[in-house]
Amino acid sequence: MAALYYYSDPRPFHSFQPLQPSSSLDYWFYPNKDYLQHTSEQSKNNKEKKDEKKDEKKDNKKEEKKDDKKGGEKQAEKKDDNKPKTIELKVPLCCESCARKVRKRLGRLDGVQKPVICDLYLMKVTVTTTAKPDVVLKTVQKVKKDAEIWPQQKK
Repeated sequence: MAALYYYSDPRPFHSFQPLQPSSSLDYWFYPNKDYLQHTSEQSKNNKEKKDEKKDEKKDNKKEEKKDDKKGGEKQAEKKDDNKPKTIELKVPLCCESCARKVRKRLGRLDGVQKPVICDLYLMKVTVTTTAKPDVVLKTVQKVKKDAEIWPQQKK
């Protein structure tokens, strides 16, 4: 006697009645039902973890506020870091496409204010940003290896 199979299910298929004694048709329409239950449990666990992280962040913020009230000097340092600075870089720009690449790369950097000014004649790039000059320099050096910070005039 030859065994009849429904698709790849190794249990014999004799009729359209579900093999499970349940009255629903979940067996036929949701073959991955156990998998779906497993993933829903995982998503619940993930939500709980996210809630815990949010609670931790709130606690950390409360602690920082308490620390800020105690230390007035720290606030002054933080305010100075948030001010935008103008950074001038010496970059060997041979053509407009080189300047476009540098502009595009610096535009992706966080804290950079537009426009990024590229002067082809002076080989100079001027950026207004809240980021550190070292970060800006390394970003430009990914495009143009010979980039340097513009030499300051001695007073």
